[in-house]
Amino acid sequence: ARKPAGHGRRAASSPCVAEMVTKVYVGNLPKDDPIREDELRGVFSKFGDIVNTWIARKPAGFAFIEFADERDAQDAVNDINGRDGWKVEISMGNRNRGPPGGGYGGPPMGGGGGGGGF
Repeated sequence: ARKPAGHGRRAASSPCVAEMVTKVYVGNLPKDDPIREDELRGVFSKFGDIVNTWIARKPAGFAFIEFADERDAQDAVNDINGRDGWKVEISMGNRNRGPPGGGYGGPPMGGGGGGGGF
């Protein structure tokens, strides 16, 4: 028995596909003259499709950019990190999914602690 046409894999409509974004943390942004969203998008959009942009206001000084493609996000990090004193890195916290409630908590976690010498 053959399956009717139109049945089978539905990769494009899978709910997981829409959530596969790569979040980039942008730190050390100017606090006295905060960057506007359109300015930030202008800097990052040349690397690929941006899904979302969020800029912290209280406290100011950091932002998140979500790219549709991880390679585009990595290209942006490689090119922009260190420019104008900005710290730009892939955010490993809540990777590939947005935060609950639609907000962002703060800078990405990382670095780790020191060793426990005796």
